[in-house]
Amino acid sequence: MKIRYYADMYEKSNEPKERIRIADILCSCGEEGKKILYRIFRKKCLEEQVRIQAGKHFCYPAPMFTNVPEAEIKSLWVDKFEVTTEKYYTFLKLTGYKLQSNWFEYNLPLHEASYPAVTISRREAVAYADWLGMRLPTAYEWEYFAGTGSINNYSFGENESLLGEYAWFKDNSNDTTHPVGQKKPNKWGLFDVYGNVSEWCLYEPRDSSGDSYRGGSFRGNAFENRSRGLSHTSQNAGFPNIGFRCVRDAE
Repeated sequence: MKIRYYADMYEKSNEPKERIRIADILCSCGEEGKKILYRIFRKKCLEEQVRIQAGKHFCYPAPMFTNVPEAEIKSLWVDKFEVTTEKYYTFLKLTGYKLQSNWFEYNLPLHEASYPAVTISRREAVAYADWLGMRLPTAYEWEYFAGTGSINNYSFGENESLLGEYAWFKDNSNDTTHPVGQKKPNKWGLFDVYGNVSEWCLYEPRDSSGDSYRGGSFRGNAFENRSRGLSHTSQNAGFPNIGFRCVRDAE
């Protein structure tokens, strides 16, 4: 009875801080509470995804040392929002996953529950995605859905003076992250693809960048906050301006 009561509370709550409090209670109820919490949590994650259409991504500029002018992108389900502190906290509580990064230092106290989870390495982001039966996007997939299939620098065209309507970046962020979903989404309903935090991507075999991230961040200028661009670093590192979102292949 106690587990069902708190499960109903969790399912109905729209407040990230409150869901964290209830998640702690359910986890304290043993394996049954954890199983119910995972089922509700994953359902919420699935409901917060948008299906994007298949298409072609024009690889411009072309990847170094390759001759790949375009890539075929299959239909995907994509997270509307960057993964938040609340969501990653829930993953840690349910799995006991041990982090190598200083995640708690940057992501807690819990009043930042609706902010994007940061200081997570690419490997730690992959662990979260795998747990949900999802994955990270490739760099080509990310560029495709960020730009809504266009060849422009932005999904809204080439007028970078409009960027502040869609992104937290150097000119308006006050040098900090912000709760997800406060700016306009792109034409496919995805929020914060520009700015707020950059996002980890999977290795793309045809791309010489290796482990990469895309999207600019709250620290980047307009040129860095584009649908296209090449950035890469060690997958073992976590940074205060890099987060992630998940995708899954559409059947």
